[in-house]
Amino acid sequence: MIIKKIELENIRSFEKEDLEFTKGKTLLCGNIGSGKTSILLGIEFALFGLQPGQRGSSLLRNGQDYGKVKIEFEIEGKEIIIERTLKRAKTITQDYCSISIDGEKKELSVTELKNKVLEILSYPLDLAKKQNVLYRFTVYTPQEEMKEIILENSETRTNTLRQLFGMDKYKTILENVSIIINKLKEERKVREGITLGLEQDKILVKNKEEELVEKRKKMFFLKKDFEDKSSNKKKIESEIEEV
Repeated sequence: MIIKKIELENIRSFEKEDLEFTKGKTLLCGNIGSGKTSILLGIEFALFGLQPGQRGSSLLRNGQDYGKVKIEFEIEGKEIIIERTLKRAKTITQDYCSISIDGEKKELSVTELKNKVLEILSYPLDLAKKQNVLYRFTVYTPQEEMKEIILENSETRTNTLRQLFGMDKYKTILENVSIIINKLKEERKVREGITLGLEQDKILVKNKEEELVEKRKKMFFLKKDFEDKSSNKKKIESEIEEV
């Protein structure tokens, strides 16, 4: 997901603000109260609407009856534009909702739009009835806690991010894969030893076969010599008998 632009109108500290994000990483920097959190809450509202337990008054600018957030982002080659509005009556509630996918715009209910966004972002649909802490904490953490994360060693930072994104199971998978790979390497060495022994046995068999061929040749000549000598012996014995 690549966020390209967000428009805020009467959202918290912003009366009207258009923010465009360039490709790459974006750092929100400013003094307390400058509107960093307002931008993040605006992004969250645009995607998911008001969270369970969240009041519209926490987003709508004081003294205003109407507020709007429009976000443009790209995901898997699709251009998405989402608009949401807030209105003040007896209470502050969500009003208009729409989504545009590659130029095709649809007006949806609050719930329908939230489910559609969860589907687009490949989030579990059971988050539709829960507070979406997953997105919020993948975007930002309190400043002091972020400082602690940055100053920790690489292993601690990695483990923190794994817990933050619910990736502990992937760590377990990686560890199990590592164990399996090591076992496979050991088995491979054993099999390579067996294979090496087989090659040596093949060479030995070949040498024996060559020796056998040579011995058969010698045997052939010895047999012929024996037959010649036997014939000569009979001849001599015949001559002796005549004498």
